Amino acid sequence: MLLVKMFDYNTLEKVYFFYFLLELFQEILPDIITIKEKKI
Repeated sequence: MLLVKMFDYNTLEKVYFFYFLLELFQEILPDIITIKEKKI
């Protein structure tokens, strides 16, 4: 039972971290594109 809870927690943490990175990427990407367009 404890092992299952640990696995679920670790999996949830990875999924949350991945989601966080995805959100961060979506926030940063438009800024990067804008900066590249300004340089050109």
